[in-house]
Amino acid sequence: MSRTVEQDSRAAMSDACVRKATWPGAANRLRGESIPAVLRQYLPFDWAISVYVMVIGAAVAVWGGAVTNRWKIVVLHLALLMAVFAVVRYFSAARSRAACFIRLLYLPLAITFFYEEMGLLLRLFHSGWFDQQIIALERSILGVSPTLWIQPWQKPLVNEWMMLGYFSYYPIVGAPLLILFFKRRDHEVAQLVWAMSLAFFISYLGFIIYPVQGPRFELAGLYERELTGYLFVPLVNVIMKTAAIHGGCMPSSHVAVTVVCLVYALKYERRLGMVCFPLVATLFLGTVAGRFHYLSDVAAGVLVGVFALGVAARYPVKGWMVVPGSQKARPLSVKRI
Repeated sequence: MSRTVEQDSRAAMSDACVRKATWPGAANRLRGESIPAVLRQYLPFDWAISVYVMVIGAAVAVWGGAVTNRWKIVVLHLALLMAVFAVVRYFSAARSRAACFIRLLYLPLAITFFYEEMGLLLRLFHSGWFDQQIIALERSILGVSPTLWIQPWQKPLVNEWMMLGYFSYYPIVGAPLLILFFKRRDHEVAQLVWAMSLAFFISYLGFIIYPVQGPRFELAGLYERELTGYLFVPLVNVIMKTAAIHGGCMPSSHVAVTVVCLVYALKYERRLGMVCFPLVATLFLGTVAGRFHYLSDVAAGVLVGVFALGVAARYPVKGWMVVPGSQKARPLSVKRI
């Protein structure tokens, strides 16, 4: 009888531990683990940010002689690696939705930092810009520079339409993540963040490898007039003056990430996707009409987005994480006290 009671007690302890440790993680483990055990709980986007941080940190350490605050950046990247490790360790077993929010969405919340950091790293490998190569390519194919060719049609109402599309980047990126999260579709959220991380980090590496400052700087003396508008034109101008970096155009990360978010919105929230579709199309036009990107940047951004979708589909999050109710949790062994 006592043996049966002891077995039931152990089973209850084991079940309690499993319930505590099932979200998310490749396996159901407790806190206070060894480093390899925590690393096994990494989701694909955790590896994406970790690899990106290590690559950039190593590149700055080796080739960053011209980078301002070179060693501070290296130390900061080491701290970011530890921060990712801490998030995985302390939030993988959490059950509250607030903790799940941090676990799944810390990367999109932190992406602005990596974008702003690019402003310090664009001179890492090259001292000049490659805009003239892109301009020559587009003129050889199209006979004109699209960003200059469209000037006769750039009236205030048209500008408002274009800048509405460009500004829609923010809700297009945020809405699918939040809607899926609040519907508790955590696998889909993790899958979307995985694809987004690829699109972001491939784009940022492109900024460094092939630095382009964009037509608003390179062709500034060839524009006949400033863009005018009523609401979205001045709003986007404020954003560009306060948050945009000088450069970071090839490929367009805006385009790459919106391609990813549009596909996932159409797949999981079709009505949202149908609303986003015309906005994404306008965003593509707005990047050129707003003088932020060359048409080549947009084309490259589409290719990066499609590539990110392909890699994420080939190596999905499913199987990496266990969400309560999604599959049977494996029992844990509990040490005797």
